[in-house]
Amino acid sequence: GGTVIEESTDGGGWLEQSIHPRIDRVTLMIEGWPAITLFLGDLDPNEEFRGIQGRLRNLVFSCARLDGKPGPRTEAALKVFQHQYDLDVTGKVDGQTRDNLKELHQS
Repeated sequence: GGTVIEESTDGGGWLEQSIHPRIDRVTLMIEGWPAITLFLGDLDPNEEFRGIQGRLRNLVFSCARLDGKPGPRTEAALKVFQHQYDLDVTGKVDGQTRDNLKELHQS
């Protein structure tokens, strides 16, 4: 129900797009991939578990809902994230996992 903007990535695979500050979500559609909804301005601090879940979700590691509670789906998402980024695969939030989530989410 919103504006559709068609863009292409640059030679390095990056895409930058300015978004009005009042926009709270965007859907990214890439040919051949399922649509990804990004929720903007909806993150708790990285120190809170709900913030960890939000960053996982925005980085496309599904952990179900953002309820701030550790559960099996969030643990599974953490394990996939940790494996993909060569961290200790525990399914728990440690300092290294928290730091990587914060760094990746900001880039």
